[in-house]
Amino acid sequence: MSRPRGALVVLASAGTGKTWSLTTHFLRLVAAGVPPERCLATTFTRKAAGEILDRIFARLVAAARDEHERAELDRALEGGLATRDAAADLLVALARRVDRCRVMTIDAFFVVLARALAAELGVPADWGIADEFHEGRARETAVGRALEQGTTGHWILLLRELERAHAKRAVHSTLVDRVRDAHELFLEAPESAWSALRAPAKLSDAERESLARRLAELPVPVTQKKTPSKTWEKELAKLRVRLATGDWDEFGRGGLAAKILEDAETYSDFEISGATRGVVGELLCAAAADQGAMVERQNRATQALISDFDRELRRLLDERGLLRFSDLPRVLARSKDADAGPESAAERLAELAWRLDSELDHLLLDEFQDTSPAQWRVLAPFAEELASDGSGEKSFFCVGDTKQSIYGWRGGDPRLLEGVARWPTVERESLTKSWRSAPVVLDAVNAVFESLTTHPVFSADPERLPAAHNFVFERHSSAKPKLRGVVRAVFARVPDGADADGRRRACLEAAVERVVELSKTAPRATIGVLVRRKAQVGTLVYLLRQRALAASGESGNPLTDARFVQVVLSLLHLAEHPADTAARFHVVHSTLGAHVGLAPDADDATVVRRARALRGELVERGFAATLEGFRPACAELDEWERRRFERLIELAITWEVEPALSPGEFVARVRDERVEDPSSAAIKVMTIHAAKGLEFDAVVLPELVHEFGHVPPALVWRRAGEDPTREIEAISRGAAKELRAVLAYAGEPLLDELHGATRTRGFYDELCALYVALTRARRELVLVLGPISSAKPTFSGGGIVAMALGLADREPGAPDWLAEGSDPGWVEDFRAAGPDAEAPQPTDAARVVFGRASTGRDRTSPSRAAAARNTPLRLLFADAGPARLRGSRLHAWLEQVEWLDAFRASDAELVELARARDLAGEGLERDLADFRRLLATAEARAVLARPERECEAWRERRYLLPSDPGAPSATSESVPGAPSATSVSLLGAPSEFGVPERGVFDRVVVERVAGRAVRARIVDFKSDAGLDDETRLAERVRHHAPQLLAYRAALARILELDARAISAELWFLEAGAVRAVE
Repeated sequence: MSRPRGALVVLASAGTGKTWSLTTHFLRLVAAGVPPERCLATTFTRKAAGEILDRIFARLVAAARDEHERAELDRALEGGLATRDAAADLLVALARRVDRCRVMTIDAFFVVLARALAAELGVPADWGIADEFHEGRARETAVGRALEQGTTGHWILLLRELERAHAKRAVHSTLVDRVRDAHELFLEAPESAWSALRAPAKLSDAERESLARRLAELPVPVTQKKTPSKTWEKELAKLRVRLATGDWDEFGRGGLAAKILEDAETYSDFEISGATRGVVGELLCAAAADQGAMVERQNRATQALISDFDRELRRLLDERGLLRFSDLPRVLARSKDADAGPESAAERLAELAWRLDSELDHLLLDEFQDTSPAQWRVLAPFAEELASDGSGEKSFFCVGDTKQSIYGWRGGDPRLLEGVARWPTVERESLTKSWRSAPVVLDAVNAVFESLTTHPVFSADPERLPAAHNFVFERHSSAKPKLRGVVRAVFARVPDGADADGRRRACLEAAVERVVELSKTAPRATIGVLVRRKAQVGTLVYLLRQRALAASGESGNPLTDARFVQVVLSLLHLAEHPADTAARFHVVHSTLGAHVGLAPDADDATVVRRARALRGELVERGFAATLEGFRPACAELDEWERRRFERLIELAITWEVEPALSPGEFVARVRDERVEDPSSAAIKVMTIHAAKGLEFDAVVLPELVHEFGHVPPALVWRRAGEDPTREIEAISRGAAKELRAVLAYAGEPLLDELHGATRTRGFYDELCALYVALTRARRELVLVLGPISSAKPTFSGGGIVAMALGLADREPGAPDWLAEGSDPGWVEDFRAAGPDAEAPQPTDAARVVFGRASTGRDRTSPSRAAAARNTPLRLLFADAGPARLRGSRLHAWLEQVEWLDAFRASDAELVELARARDLAGEGLERDLADFRRLLATAEARAVLARPERECEAWRERRYLLPSDPGAPSATSESVPGAPSATSVSLLGAPSEFGVPERGVFDRVVVERVAGRAVRARIVDFKSDAGLDDETRLAERVRHHAPQLLAYRAALARILELDARAISAELWFLEAGAVRAVE
């Protein structure tokens, strides 16, 4: 058999076999004897990575079972599988090394690299990745802190931005979104890029006076009636006022200035004289100087604000030992650049192979069009080395489609794929035959995209044409020419005079009607309803459920789609805010209220007592066990309510190994989390972005009415030479068309050029999104259209489609249109098999929840074994007493002490830490002074001093253990924000047959020899008060002893160390005593 070609780029249009090509390349390699660990295949989602690996094994299984499948695979591999036994042998060999098959997301690969190079990168050894929830909370906090530190200019800037965005949502969330978007560009752009725009020089006082005099002397044209033109008089008067006041707002939108910018000959039917043209031209230059200076100030303020935000966000994440996925390529690239030396790429690869304990000879990149320049800077050295290797022993393979580049908003740049395809050592292959869609669907796709550059929607505006020219399209054909299908246009009943929201609502309702009809005529068909924005997902799911259709939102819906879950969240909110009357009303008028002892007539004191009791139970038992106790309250509810409550308990279980959440944080996280319900998988409502890579029997597009580019970009930018491999050379705040024209007239066209480059990228993304939407359908494509005028078609998906297919000027509510070649009989292939047949169910494996205890069982903790609460490090509840607050502060500060001699934290840093963990308030300065005195005691030296032997210190380390003492695996992790040593042991899952054990080590000191633990010391901090004599102290030691002995047993299992080699001690912080536990 032949080896794969050394370097191959596959340009695969939608449905043409992208995954087939990549898995074929991989199988060709392993069939030729390449060890799987020498191959790396990356993609962009875990689901896609799983699909690739599944497809690899599925193809081998099929080849081992079926002779026809074996022959097909052998042909694809160009030999190597002569018999089914050969396929079975390869399957077994690969299955035995499945743990060495490196098929992963690109983010996961960067995590592997960063862990291998942690020392060089300067990141903590036990750093972790911030999930969306924690990153979002950190981002919100960072915005607030940046504004606290900012100037008045920052606030003015952001208020202008809110006005510009026509913010209808909460102000804070709008600000957070704007700052988040600008932050990614800030990280990519050098400081010089923010000052690339240079305003023209301002007029001197003398020049301004001269201009004012000449403006006043301009003659007013005389009408045929020998009277001065009123229009000219008013216009010249306005110009004099503008010059005197410096008010250039919207200057150039109309009047003489607009005519000069257009290079028109006349204004209001009178010729524009040379003198007038010259004076108004000078006014335009004066306006450019003043307005340009304003943009410069806005740019500086924006850069300063985002810089402050970046610093605060980095501080918050660093405190918790967290990085964002988007940080990794930048960190890795900076390290590569900083360490760049004379060594070759091959030498760097060899070094990395040694670090990873595996050589990398074959690189396979999936969905390459979504790769960002930052990611490519890390991958490029690998790709270039492998692509240029002429030995035949290495290979580089990438597959992508520039037409499906829909992630430009997060950095994806399709020009990278175009550039790699032009490498001299790379072979290029195009796939245009679709194995997904019926011919009639592809005919519609061809009609829409084959002649974009002559399309009236694009030719009407020169700003739009570059995107059409950049969209390279080859005619598609179907590999299934006899496959029946339909392209249907539905004309929504849009009321006369409806605004944008009215048009959108009418289209959503028309889409729902078509889904209802499809579910009746083809009940076994999968239906995808694809929208542009997540905001419409919930609306459509609601409308479909109103019609008794079970529909699942994108990656599921928030659990708040169940009423009982809403009540549970209100109760948890009430636990933290017992004075909230809305939450109280919700709870007391529900079945849950009666279950927890809150009747409608409950008085304030009762509510406060129940809230305090619930908080205590959450601390004692955790969220999962507490929620289990609510199960009887939903016993009489329908299956949907019970199933969604079950999902809530599962979420609580999965989050229990993470740092403790307050009730409010738990509620916020539940509201953000999307959880899929398998029973509703036949009808999916999702964004076009989420649908990429998926296919459905029928696709309904209800948001084609949305106009492209109607919201002006907040920031405009471009890379040097428009080369995606080069850095951003200029970035600026966006500006109105008139201001850009004024600056260009005055000799500064940069702002207009940046705007054009940014708009072109945006329009290209819109075209890609339209292409992805149109190519998801196998059998039926439903286009929901609003009114489209052929004389002035809207710049929207609907306008493009309607003009291409001849559907303009149709009346709202007109009969459905079917494309030529449509066969509505396709639904016969999806009729129910019988009267009792059910809709198709998802084929995903059963949901697995690690650590799930059986019904009615609780997790145990060493502190519960001691009949004492395992109080979380963070203060969970607003009304915690002063003693608990003091103890939490001392715990938080002691976490920061690795070794006493190296502790350098300032008072300001410790105060900031307390505030970050919600531990500020009364007594903070007093407790800090006591903490400093505590560190000076003999007990502190005994506990915190650096040992003579080399040891590692763990601080505030959580663990979760299976209940089975013989179980080999355990989990242990650091509380975010607590610096600590390397990770403890292999990840594992608690047994579902017993009661899992969890806990938190305050401090552990481990001594190792040759990497193996030989000795350890546990110290648990206690802030018990009133221990003023030895008798009471001894009683507390006996009280806490079971907890410490449980800690010792747990540590023995984690370290695989004899418990007799582990000492356990209690440090009573208030009493100033350290006592051993035997």
